[in-house]
Order: sequence, then C-alpha cells, then structure tokens
Amino acid sequence: MDEGVPPVPGPKLYPFKDGDGPLKIEFLRHIGRGAHARIWAVLINGKLYALKIFNFRKRYCIDEDWEVKVSKEEEAAYFDPFSCECRAYGRIREEGLEQYVAQCYGYIKLARSDFKPLLDDPKKWEERFGYQERHKGRPFRALVKEFVKTDLNKHPPLLEHSLYNLRKANKFFRDAKDARLLVRGLKQIQKSGILVRDINAGNVLNGRLIEFSQAWTVPHPVLVKEKMDEEILPFYEGAFLDASQVDDLIDWWNREHDPGLRIWDRCLPHSAYCDKIRYHNDRLNGKLGAKWEFSRKTCGWYIRPELYKWQNGIGFKH
Repeated sequence: MDEGVPPVPGPKLYPFKDGDGPLKIEFLRHIGRGAHARIWAVLINGKLYALKIFNFRKRYCIDEDWEVKVSKEEEAAYFDPFSCECRAYGRIREEGLEQYVAQCYGYIKLARSDFKPLLDDPKKWEERFGYQERHKGRPFRALVKEFVKTDLNKHPPLLEHSLYNLRKANKFFRDAKDARLLVRGLKQIQKSGILVRDINAGNVLNGRLIEFSQAWTVPHPVLVKEKMDEEILPFYEGAFLDASQVDDLIDWWNREHDPGLRIWDRCLPHSAYCDKIRYHNDRLNGKLGAKWEFSRKTCGWYIRPELYKWQNGIGFKH
C-alpha cells in the first residue's frame, strides 16, 4: 500500500497515479515561481497539469513565542512547505472541499535526469533549486495539480490605470461570483482546521485557492486552542489575517475596474463604512466605534480553525 505523507498524525497526501504504468512527463513551459517552488505546465501521459516542484532550501523558521517542542523529523513534517501543502490538501479531500481550490491529484518524486530538457546549464538549474552536494541521491518532491486557465484581458483597463495591476486582478477574480466563492471557501477551509497563512494575488485563480505551502492543519503543534487562547500566537496572524487578505484582493479588484463591476462581498465588516453609519457620534469624537475596536471578540471574524476536532484520523467540524 502506498504510504501517505507526511508521517505524522493527521491528513496525508498519496502518490499520483495514472494507471499502473510509468509516468511520461513532458515539460511545456514555466508558469510561476515563489520562495518554495517552481511551477510548470506539463503533460503527464498526454494530460495537462500544473507541476509544482519544491526546492531544497529551508524556507521556514519556528518562532520561539510559539513554544513548540518537536523533533527534527516532526519539525519538517509540520513546517516544511511541501509537508504543509500535503497536509492541507489531505484535509481538503477528506472534507470534500475541492470546489474551492485548484485540485491536487497527489505527489510524485523526480530524479535529476527528469529535468535535463529544462536547462542547457545543469549547474545553473541546480542553483535555482538550492541543490547541493549533500542532497545527492535525494529525489525532487513535486505536486501534480489542476491546470487552471484564466483570462487576463477579460475586462478593459480604466483610463490612467496600470494594465499590469488589472491583468493580475483578472487572474484572481473574473467577476463577483469568484469573490463570493473565495469568501465562502475560506470559511469552509478554516472550519475544517486549516489556517492558510498566505493569501495574495499570486495564490488565487478564478476565486480558488491554489497555494498551501505555509498552511497549518489540525492536528498541529502550534494550532491548538490553548496557545490561541493564551495569545501565544498573535490573533492578527491567525484566521483574521486570512480573512483580511481576502478583503485586500477585493479592494484591489474594485480599484482596477469600472464601478459597474464592483464587488460588494467581504469577509470582514468594512470598519470605516460601519463606523460612519452606526457610530456617528463616536466618529466625530475621533473614535473608531465600540463594535469595531480591534480584538479577538470584536473584529467581525469568529472562525477558529484550532477548534476543529480531530481524533484518531476522523475529523469533526465544530
């Protein structure tokens, strides 16, 4: 039986398969990169996918404020970007939330020889992935994902607006329906015990999340009720931040598009608007308004991913 990864309690991701035979991979073009990986459009046995190949650089650190005590093996399993993404997609599959994300069909491991067609200079290629002598013999880890098509020119630019910013906005949303999908999807994903921790213009396509390399998924040594209640992890770094980053994308879209295409949906209450309408006297006195003072209880976002109940491999939504 194929072994899922990572080897710690909780959700796992399993190897990608296409029948019982070997996988024939054809690299088409490079389509993206980030701190943790590079992505190619590929054909695997003739079918189009996005292949995300992770580098060998350590791109995470454990904050001493989290008060985490784990072994080296557990550290990699809970904080390494490849493991984080595997655990998040494992939970998404368990909960049937694939409609909110770019689907992941499993992981594969690649040998150095698989990359020969990509670059004429092997040493230059190895530098880009942080491959060093100590990594000799270790395979490259990759995720096979759905290839999501976008239309960068769907909406015309406004006068004196940046075409670059408009094209980026047209990638993460096509219309208000995509924004509603993202808002609804984030709620369901967080309720399923996943803290995304990195939602930005490069990590959303057509209203769907495509990136979980910094996600924490219950059970997790940091994402526990006791730590959150004691505010060892500052609240603004938790579920509230995920929600505010979604609203940032909505604000971006509204700046770059005609008012007739305005998106009204949001994760969080728009504090300036609510203050003006509901707390006029407080506003005149230079106060934000009691309901919108920033705190865990009054920010307008009450989802707590750490309250997702997980036990013996079975998850229960709170």
